Amino acid sequence: MSPTARWILGIAAILFTLMVIPSAFDIPALWGLVVFLLLIAVSCFSKRARPIAIRLIAATVLTMYICYVISEIGKPSLPKAIAGLCVWGLPAGFVAITGKYPSWGHGSAAFNGSQKKPK
Repeated sequence: MSPTARWILGIAAILFTLMVIPSAFDIPALWGLVVFLLLIAVSCFSKRARPIAIRLIAATVLTMYICYVISEIGKPSLPKAIAGLCVWGLPAGFVAITGKYPSWGHGSAAFNGSQKKPK
């Protein structure tokens, strides 16, 4: 991801964090969202903490999709939950384990950087 994109995403994550914090005092479950948004900001601004933050973000995405599939068992929207797990959750699991986006994913060059072939 380009440095400009990281800055934009990081600033947006901080702004969203600042907007969610007042509501989190009334709804304690929103503190999880605050932590998630701060992880995104950390992964954007800190090269040293980026690998750990990216793995934590990916593990969170995978966990949420697994919980979503489990919550939809017996409901008509189960196929959509399974599709979301396949499209978003499984690649997130790959990132959580390996620390990098799969090279086979659609748009992987955006996350892995373009690979220049030597001449």
